[in-house]
Amino acid sequence: MSSSVDDLANRLVRGGQEITRANRVGVEKACLAGKNVMLSAMVASLGGNRLSGVGKNGAKVGVRYHVKGYTNPVGVIQYTGPAHLANSGTRPHKIEPRSRQTTAKGNRRRGSAKALSPAGNPWAAASADHPGTKGKKFFEKAEPIVVAQSKRIIQQEIRSHLARTFTG
Repeated sequence: MSSSVDDLANRLVRGGQEITRANRVGVEKACLAGKNVMLSAMVASLGGNRLSGVGKNGAKVGVRYHVKGYTNPVGVIQYTGPAHLANSGTRPHKIEPRSRQTTAKGNRRRGSAKALSPAGNPWAAASADHPGTKGKKFFEKAEPIVVAQSKRIIQQEIRSHLARTFTG
């Protein structure tokens, strides 16, 4: 409760500043919570944080976020690494040894000329036809949870900042 008009005016000014700060803090907290939801959905679908069959040791995938702006903050949460391959799946494609692959300009890539062969088989193939993979769609499962949770976290942060400003 304000004791004077000046006190009320000061609290209203502080309240406006607190809304701006609360918005930024709320977006940061929402992004962190959203990152955890998206990471959990991905790990549950993949069984870990590496994609088997991509690269020598499996490609590492993860989730990161960043927040831009202060008066009107925007948070971006994104998967890192080739997570899109597991989420969306792949079409059938040909796999060739690196020495046979060429770049977009038509130049051959450098690298070893390792032939493809299944484990335990003595023969080597010049190329292999990959049948493609079905997408796990973990982003589509996590997105509605992140959006609903983010709205709630931001509103809660604004309420708590304003309550501290106008009480006491």
